Amino acid sequence: MTGEYRTMPTTPPQSAIVEYWMQTARRLLGAAPGERARLVQAAADTAGCSVNTAYRRLKEYAGYTSGRRRRRDAGQTRQPETTLYEVAAMQREATRKNGKRILGTEDALSILEQSGREITVSTSRVNALLRARRLDKRGLAGADPATRMRSRHPNHVHQIDPSLCVIYYLKGRQYIMREEEFYKNKLENYARIQEKVWRYVRTDHASGVIDCKYYLAAGENQFNLFDFLCHTWGRQPGRTSHGAPRILIWDRGSANTATGVKRVLTALEIEHEPHQTEAPRTKGQVEDANNIIECKFESRLRVEPAESIDRLNDSVFRFCEAYNANTLPRIDSRLRRAGTRPVVRYDLWSRIRPEQIREMPDKRILGRLMEGRIEPRTITEQLYIEYKHPMGERSYVYDVRHCEGLQPKDKVQVSPLILSGRDIRVRFETHGGEEKTWRLSPITEYDEYGFPLDLPVWGEGYRSPPRTPADHNMDKLDEIAYPGRDAKAARQRQETPFEGALDAISHLHRIETPTRLPRNGARISVEAPEDIRPPVPLTRALMRLTEALGRPLTPKENKDLRERHPEGIPEEELARMEATEEKETTPRLRVVK
Repeated sequence: MTGEYRTMPTTPPQSAIVEYWMQTARRLLGAAPGERARLVQAAADTAGCSVNTAYRRLKEYAGYTSGRRRRRDAGQTRQPETTLYEVAAMQREATRKNGKRILGTEDALSILEQSGREITVSTSRVNALLRARRLDKRGLAGADPATRMRSRHPNHVHQIDPSLCVIYYLKGRQYIMREEEFYKNKLENYARIQEKVWRYVRTDHASGVIDCKYYLAAGENQFNLFDFLCHTWGRQPGRTSHGAPRILIWDRGSANTATGVKRVLTALEIEHEPHQTEAPRTKGQVEDANNIIECKFESRLRVEPAESIDRLNDSVFRFCEAYNANTLPRIDSRLRRAGTRPVVRYDLWSRIRPEQIREMPDKRILGRLMEGRIEPRTITEQLYIEYKHPMGERSYVYDVRHCEGLQPKDKVQVSPLILSGRDIRVRFETHGGEEKTWRLSPITEYDEYGFPLDLPVWGEGYRSPPRTPADHNMDKLDEIAYPGRDAKAARQRQETPFEGALDAISHLHRIETPTRLPRNGARISVEAPEDIRPPVPLTRALMRLTEALGRPLTPKENKDLRERHPEGIPEEELARMEATEEKETTPRLRVVK
């Protein structure tokens, strides 16, 4: 079959590697059909790669193809499909939480073969078939794709993230920890610096507007976070953006240590949720904002240091305003998204409507909420809770019958909403760790039978991402491992998968191994432990000797024993004395030396 040589649409780079494969392709075109395989093998040996890789490089660099037609049965196999799915299901069941698989393909095939399955192909062929069907580890990883999210308008969703900076101040002078110092012992010196510089960054998801402020602190704390939120959401002279968002996405570490800030967010009716530990991509936009501040602003501090934290904050404030307005000299800071042309960030934010700007209350009012606490309540048998709202004079009754998932005796967390009359926010964490929230108003109107007339329920739904082929594969593997059962519940109950039909260890008892001659070794000598039992108290010992003698001790015997054993008589010695006296025909006491 004659090979083909196609001219590449563009001139390849003139490097030694490319030239080598082009020369090889020319030799292949002039060679006889029987010589081509040998030439390709020789080229692969010279390049240090496999024959398949050599063919790929010939096609990539020289446009060479062998001219062979694809086999009609390509992709088909004699191995039953059920066996492939069983292998994948076994490997999935033997996968740890960190993603490590502890059951290899050859081990799975060995178990299946010993369980009566017929294996007609090699292990490498099974691996290839698993990859082709996306049943391998990489293919099944697509079961949890990332979901792109959009926000409805500016100030709908904000993202914040605190970061420890490489900037620090000593004796009124700015220093920057260089990269190489992070990999040496000098990092320990940096850890001993009492006041480090923390960077707090906020970004508006819809418009891409960024804001930043620096703080001097020994570590991340909720008071700096509270100050930053008041700063970035409040009106600031010379700044265009302001207003509280509807949703806040923040770091899980900040959320775990900011109990007071959570109360403030709840009172402001801001839904707040930390991104998942394993999925920091949830707040990818604020990570980009951090990168902008670090590369576009902090890089300038090496050329012109800011000698104080106030000077640093004033400079970053002006930088953010210029960046959002696209007025930095020679820098195009417009927002770029696939669905629109490049646009100035402040031009996007200016599309916000007045009702979408939620003005912040006085900082002192919010500061008092930092000192409050979220109160627990237990749901009654009638599905009510009672709570004394700080804006009211008495306790009010709140109906939770329409809060899906709640039942009598459930524990909920209640916090007041300071800008909404006597409304409250009720939070409940499910057994699966999901947090549910509801906003409730007190029951103020009843009918003649004592039932509430009106109770609004607040909340938004969530649209699940489309199911992928990997999701369907997961369902199929569950059905194979636990046919006709709830796989999740079966795993929690530690039920044996595959209905216990697989022979994983029983066949090990049928394996014949050669008998080897025993090898003699040296005996280990172990000294007997010393008797460290406490001595028998003297009074008890004298009573035992009196019983062994069958008469009272004489004054001399009593005196001798007390002088020789003031702390008591050892058990072993006392036993010998008793045995000696019992053997004597005429009882007489002799002190054993």
